[in-house]
Amino acid sequence: MAGQAVTVQYDDEAFRKGLARALGGLRLRTERDLTVLGLRVQNRARELCPVDTGRLRSSIQTSGLQRDGRGAYIKVGTNVFYAGFVEFGTSRMPAQPYLRPALLEAARAWGRS
Repeated sequence: MAGQAVTVQYDDEAFRKGLARALGGLRLRTERDLTVLGLRVQNRARELCPVDTGRLRSSIQTSGLQRDGRGAYIKVGTNVFYAGFVEFGTSRMPAQPYLRPALLEAARAWGRS
C-alpha cells in the first residue's frame, strides 16, 4: 500500500489528561534537552513495539529539531501505514500501544532527573 497516507484520530480523554499531567512539570532548559528527550521516547518506543517482521520497530525515529511559530519541537513516529492500527487497535485487533507509553515514561523519568 505504498503511497497511501493514513491519519489516525482518537478521542481518549484519560490519555490526554494523563499526558497533560506528565508534561505539565516537564522542564526542558535547552534544545539539547528536547533532542535527548526525543531520543529517549524513540528508543523506548522501539523496546515496547510489538514485533512480527521488525518493520514497524525499525521505522520508529525522531525528526530532529524543528521549529514553528510556537517554538522548537521534535517529532517521534513512523511512516509505516499500519502503525496507527497497532497503537490504537481495530475492531479485529486489540491495541498494542508503544508510542504513547514511551512518551509518558520518558516524561515521567525526565521529571525525576
